[in-house]
Amino acid sequence: MTITRKNRDTPSGTQAVVRALKLLKTINRSADPISLDELASVHGLSKSTAYRMLSALTTERMAKQDPETRLFSPGPESFAAGVQSVAQFDIRSVARPILTKMSALAGETATLEIRIENEMLILDEVHGNSLVGARPEIGTRWPMYATSSGKAVLASLPDSELHTYLALPRERLTEKTVVDDQKLRRQLKKGLIDRFWLSIEELQPAFSAVSTVISDHNGVILGTVSIGGLANRLSRNRLSELGVLLVAEVHRL
Repeated sequence: MTITRKNRDTPSGTQAVVRALKLLKTINRSADPISLDELASVHGLSKSTAYRMLSALTTERMAKQDPETRLFSPGPESFAAGVQSVAQFDIRSVARPILTKMSALAGETATLEIRIENEMLILDEVHGNSLVGARPEIGTRWPMYATSSGKAVLASLPDSELHTYLALPRERLTEKTVVDDQKLRRQLKKGLIDRFWLSIEELQPAFSAVSTVISDHNGVILGTVSIGGLANRLSRNRLSELGVLLVAEVHRL
């Protein structure tokens, strides 16, 4: 009987999971993108074994590989998994009083959102007192172009990065979704003047929202705070009123 000998560093079962997690930890803790050679060397793996594990991590978007440099860095799912941990994000404790106050004042749902690649992820929320209204859930992701929070972030991008984003295909989610580049740019510019951004039935029919940004002392955007609800309760004028209040509350931070 012939016995086929397995490669000594070919892991299986629990060992494979542990090694993959160790690779991911190294990627997440590295100050700079890291190469396959370095990852394999650090963990005592053959390049083929390390590559198989890294391929699984990139498939699940826990890691990503630059197509030009071939270096690995944390993927969007790593960020998403991390940001949903309450203890790790000061922005949640900072924004929570604003969400609570604005939700009570507006009677609508207030959310804290952050950017994950080309989407906005709900990091925290406070529901309003309306029996019928928006009920987004923490962890939900929405496309940037159709949301007030996404527009707030897009407006802050350098023009070259915004140009790259606008070159991506955008689905018309409702009859009112803005997919025209010039019209979207006008919305972004108006928001820079008002310091808040609107989405009126662009994401979902009968749902509207207003958002502004939370920035650090260097002007780096940390996230957005939003008020959203049924469009029949949130007219353009009402959204603008709430937008002014949102900006004032964030300014007090």
